[in-house]
Amino acid sequence: MKLNLLFFGSLVDATGIQKRELSTDSLIDVSLLNEYLQSVFPLLKKHKYKIAVNQKMVENEQELQDGDEVAFLPPFAGG
Repeated sequence: MKLNLLFFGSLVDATGIQKRELSTDSLIDVSLLNEYLQSVFPLLKKHKYKIAVNQKMVENEQELQDGDEVAFLPPFAGG
């Protein structure tokens, strides 16, 4: 399965990337993906953020499908 990862704001600084394609067969839900990314990018653990899949805010139990766009969103001001 391929996932399209997007990082915004301070999370770009924490990961060093804005956009990346990830191929995986084991990261089947948002929780597993988040744990994996925090192990690869330890600075993510210091940030608060929400996760959206295909432009919809999701919970950790959300299953992932091939081709999903997964966005990591820090808090935004003014909302």
